[in-house]
Amino acid sequence: LFEDSYGVADAVAFGGMLNALLRHCDRAKIACLAQLVNVIAPIMTVPGGGIYRQTTYYPFLNASLYGRGTVLDLKTGGDVYESKRYGTVPYVDSAAVLSESGEVSIFLCNRHLTEEAEVSFALQEFGGYLPVGHTVLTGEPDARNTAESPESVVPAEGAPVIRDGDKWKTVLPALSWNMIRFARPAESKKAMEHFDSGNRKNGFDRDRRIFHRKRLPLRAEPDNQRTQHGRRLHGVHILRLFPAVSLDGKRVLLRFRPSC
Repeated sequence: LFEDSYGVADAVAFGGMLNALLRHCDRAKIACLAQLVNVIAPIMTVPGGGIYRQTTYYPFLNASLYGRGTVLDLKTGGDVYESKRYGTVPYVDSAAVLSESGEVSIFLCNRHLTEEAEVSFALQEFGGYLPVGHTVLTGEPDARNTAESPESVVPAEGAPVIRDGDKWKTVLPALSWNMIRFARPAESKKAMEHFDSGNRKNGFDRDRRIFHRKRLPLRAEPDNQRTQHGRRLHGVHILRLFPAVSLDGKRVLLRFRPSC
């Protein structure tokens, strides 16, 4: 029986597919994941008992929990690379959803294998919103979970989302899947508590931090310069969030449902 094992690179690629479905929800009305358990699934069982999550489980979890609502129109800019099949491709892939409760969830993939990406958010009509949290899944491209080591790759707390004038900015690790959430000021504390509770319930580990607390303040740098940590930020990526996409005067909704 064929069973596939997925690493961090697979999780980032899978996250990009989820983002594509969100961005094209005017055409992709439904998407199914087959299978959900074993073979090519995000959840694996062990003969005789036991279960563990593959790396692809976590982007699907994020999209399932927080990708519900109205897809927002993102205007983006940043560094790109040339691919043989698809031509010019951005290093940072993104999608954003406005929930029925008014929270904004942004899903981001940094496809670069070795370099971090500084991302700046211009929230436009959501300018009064505050960051709720940033989770990230990253690691070596081939790093994966197994029955013997089921938590080798799990989401951790990402870099802080800090204010930069009328924008917000943060850093995405190289080869990473990220989810960043914003909420209205009155709801941000409640949303953060819910966010933390959900993370603990679903296997997120805020204690496994990948960034030092004493990290120096972020700043935009030319591409030929490096941060004081010795790692180059490949450009500054700008994301502008606008009101929901409108088709024929109707809001576009995308809801994920299990394929079963």
